[in-house]
Amino acid sequence: MGSAKLLDLEDKFYRPLWVRLLITFSCLGWAAIEFLSGAPFWALMFGGTGGYCAYQFFVVLPKRNRPER
Repeated sequence: MGSAKLLDLEDKFYRPLWVRLLITFSCLGWAAIEFLSGAPFWALMFGGTGGYCAYQFFVVLPKRNRPER
């Protein structure tokens, strides 16, 4: 059995920018809804997931796709 990853950045599904933006903003938007409805635990969970997605999709992924020097 291989190691499980939360996000497999090599998957073709995550290549289009609109997919990565949709996933990230959906998580962050839902965090805002949970916070405004008075559920801070779920707001923290979705906010953390949105932050993790933003980091992986827009910081880590571009570094992986750079050509070697």
